[in-house]
Amino acid sequence: MIIYKDIITGDELFSDSYSIKTFDDCYYEIEGKLITEKDGDFDSMIGSNPSAEGGGEDVTLNERTDVNIVIAHDLQPTVFAKKQFMAFIKDYMKKLIAQVEENEPDRVANLKVKLQAKVKDILSHFDDYEFYNGASMNPDGCILLLNYREDGSTPFFTVFKDSVVSEKY
Repeated sequence: MIIYKDIITGDELFSDSYSIKTFDDCYYEIEGKLITEKDGDFDSMIGSNPSAEGGGEDVTLNERTDVNIVIAHDLQPTVFAKKQFMAFIKDYMKKLIAQVEENEPDRVANLKVKLQAKVKDILSHFDDYEFYNGASMNPDGCILLLNYREDGSTPFFTVFKDSVVSEKY
């Protein structure tokens, strides 16, 4: 299994167990699905049967419906106003470009053009996105952008390729 981690925070963000597509050697789209997770029923976990033991009360289980990637990697929601996001992404892109300049300088010119185009596209559809941080909630880390396919029910994250590092487990 390959785990993709934030290059700044080290937070685990997603894995290769999801459908991952690379676009323009610039960003990933990671497709997830909505799932409902239920908290365990304590009685069944310890093997008791309340109805057989005279205690037939209904037990309310907590349910959480969310994107499987959010649940599995403990992603944390965050909120941006458009101006805040523009300021964040401008600074974040500088960090990404600096990292690429250091490791792969021949990619920089082409990458800048592609990143600008993708950011412009994101900003033109800003209200369609939800934003997530890694588990540490470090504001300097990678932001995962959640959107839904045209069907309205298939979630996918957009993550800039150079903001993560992959590690094989």
